[in-house]
Amino acid sequence: MKRKVINILVFIFVGAGVISLFVFWFMYTYEKQNRKLYADASILFTEAIQKDIKRISGRQTEFYDPQYSPNDIPGDEKMAWCDQDYITTRDSNRHVLDSLFHSLLREQGIPAKVAIRCIWKGKVIDTSADSALYKDAILLKSIVYRLNEEKDKNITLQAYVDFPVGMILGQMGWFWCISFLILVGLVGGGWYFNRQNLIKRQQSKSIERLQAELVELKVRKQEIEKINKQQVESIEQKQAELIKLETKQRNTEKVNKQQSESIEQLQAELVELNDQKQETDAINKQQAELIGQKQFELEKLLKWIVPLSSNEKIIWIELPCGFYFSKKYGVLRNANGIAIQLKNNSLSLFRHFVEAEDHMLTYKYICTDVLERFVKDEIGDSDRDCVSAAIKRLREDVEPFSCIEFKSIRKVGYQMTFSNYQNDTTLPGKSD
Repeated sequence: MKRKVINILVFIFVGAGVISLFVFWFMYTYEKQNRKLYADASILFTEAIQKDIKRISGRQTEFYDPQYSPNDIPGDEKMAWCDQDYITTRDSNRHVLDSLFHSLLREQGIPAKVAIRCIWKGKVIDTSADSALYKDAILLKSIVYRLNEEKDKNITLQAYVDFPVGMILGQMGWFWCISFLILVGLVGGGWYFNRQNLIKRQQSKSIERLQAELVELKVRKQEIEKINKQQVESIEQKQAELIKLETKQRNTEKVNKQQSESIEQLQAELVELNDQKQETDAINKQQAELIGQKQFELEKLLKWIVPLSSNEKIIWIELPCGFYFSKKYGVLRNANGIAIQLKNNSLSLFRHFVEAEDHMLTYKYICTDVLERFVKDEIGDSDRDCVSAAIKRLREDVEPFSCIEFKSIRKVGYQMTFSNYQNDTTLPGKSD
């Protein structure tokens, strides 16, 4: 039991670790893909601005003279400011830049929501009427154009991009492939681990069954050896008496008729005892062969499995009609040494009959405590069918013992009875 709890705790710990590692890996991969899309979108936004500037190339008739406002700002930046000022004057809503940015994103297979914000001479121009988009979307790096040190005259271009979650997940194809392989490995490993545990449990049950049979056979062998010893002593005694009578017969000229009859009787008894001894020797030989076979099977299994404690003893529960039952091994035997081994639901059901008062169980008790079925208030037809099937299997398992019966009590349940127990129906489990 303790080993089973440890295995469950180890499984939970490993499972939690794998899940945590998988979640961390997923978040890392998702964020990495999101940053990649952010970098690509920033490059495409810069490219869209350059295309927008090339679009007006040759149309602008006025050029800015860097000497007009001497300061430390490079002349190229001042010229770029003039270009953006000219574009904003002609395209006050900056829809052209928004359209160019959309087009470049679609060419790269990025179906994202886009909004442009232009801050021009203190005026904020938004290309999208959806104010929520500016709050939820990712802001790319702002591009600022300066003419002089007055910040109010700066022109700032900002791009807001909202990447669909499905698109980000779709670009993580290798992640899903590796995850699938890991899942297959975990399922396969779990199946193998469970299979090994199942084999060990089956081998352990086989060892317990063989040990119970071996103990029973040894007990029967001791009983037979005791009977055989008594028979040998009786034969020796009869032989001594026969020799004594034969000596008297040789030394006596007149044989007493009564002594002659006694000799004949002793000879007949001697022949009968010899026949019984031969039968006993044959039985002993069969028992010895059976014990050797069981010991061979047990030793074969013990090569792979750690044996049970040699000090372990079988505890028998005495039942009516001279029956004995071992709860641990599920062995039921009678006074003659005939035994059967119950398993699975039959074993659990028989244990509950043995422990129940008057050996009687209700339908609901069998459903909930033996078959472990969920029952709300009253049992239904399907529950009764399951109970009947379990009783039928138990009857088949104990068929060698015809005196054990499981009688149906209408609308109540079943009662285990012993039909030939001194015809005393006043005691639990006894009936005519």
